[in-house]
Amino acid sequence: MNFRRSLFEGRAEAIKNRDRIFAGVVVFLAYALRAYAVSRQALRGDEAFSLTFSSQSIGEIMRAMAYTEPNPPLYWLLLNGWMRAAGQSELAVRWPRCWPG
Repeated sequence: MNFRRSLFEGRAEAIKNRDRIFAGVVVFLAYALRAYAVSRQALRGDEAFSLTFSSQSIGEIMRAMAYTEPNPPLYWLLLNGWMRAAGQSELAVRWPRCWPG
């Protein structure tokens, strides 16, 4: 009786592991498709505005938020810090948007 139970538990564990690996592969492939050629198109519209707006100093961003920008400042501040660390190339500006995608 114990042998059958342990055999069944072993198979169930193997199926769970296989499902986890499969899910991990699917998530990795989805991320790779999302990130593929992310900087191929030129910045325009909202992306160009994000680059211009976030390249200001933090004080200027906060002042502009008080008068012109109705959105919360977290994204702009995070993008500002990211651009200071990674640069202002099209790839660098678009990369944080790939993470949650």
